Amino acid sequence: MSILKSREWVIISKQQLIIEKAVALYAQDGMASTSIQDITDACGISKGAFYLSFKSKDELLVAIFEHFLREIIGQFNCLLEKEMPVKEKLAHYFLLHFQLFEEKLPFISMFMKEQMNPINEQILNKFNYYNELSDKTTLALLKEVYGERIEPFQYDLLTTIKGILKGYSEFIVFHRQPYDFIHLSSTLIEKTDILVEYTTKTFLTEQLWQSKPRSMQEYSVTTFEVQEEVKRWQEVYKGHPIIEDTLSLIQDELQLAKPRPALLHGMMANLKQQDNLQWLALLLKQFTVQL
Repeated sequence: MSILKSREWVIISKQQLIIEKAVALYAQDGMASTSIQDITDACGISKGAFYLSFKSKDELLVAIFEHFLREIIGQFNCLLEKEMPVKEKLAHYFLLHFQLFEEKLPFISMFMKEQMNPINEQILNKFNYYNELSDKTTLALLKEVYGERIEPFQYDLLTTIKGILKGYSEFIVFHRQPYDFIHLSSTLIEKTDILVEYTTKTFLTEQLWQSKPRSMQEYSVTTFEVQEEVKRWQEVYKGHPIIEDTLSLIQDELQLAKPRPALLHGMMANLKQQDNLQWLALLLKQFTVQL
């Protein structure tokens, strides 16, 4: 994973290294057949170094899912902010979904085959949290493309599109062959246009949509959460002529009683230049909205 392409650096934190090597081994040999020793050998680290990052394979599995979900939502959010025709942006949204799905498919397939017990509760909680963020991003994109006309049935439209994406993804899993995802994306644009044009009835009202269990109520990004994510990357980007200073400025600003939204928003532009900082950019964006 190249972080500083202009100098062709490949910088990776120990946790990221463990996650990436574990994903590759799990996809190749399966989780049950892969030991912590196998992972540490692949990373070139000791078991002690592994346990400094993760207490167990279960904790590592939670981290892998969180790593994937952060990457996916970060990329979707980055797409949302790009300057391009709105219909083209929606086509890219569909295309990105299937490209990321295809990229993660070896691990997803392995997990589906091996995970006999109920899904880890931590994974389920993480999934619910990130799913809510994904819904917000998708809904924002749909509103940008179709405007106020979808307001009465926006949640029905969102849910229908999620169902369509799930259906096509399942088909791809069970019918393995090369697919033209650009063509698939264009057909989904057509289907979405038809839904928007001809929908007359609504099932999912605002009240129904917001009637979530207390554990799934909307989550606010805290100062501590942003600070921890900044700290996570400061060592990785030590020596980077732009990002190191950006992270330091963000950290200093977060120490203030009243952080300045304009300054934090300005720092986001630098973060968005790095693929693996998209999640931090999204956290910062949500945090500044709350100020």
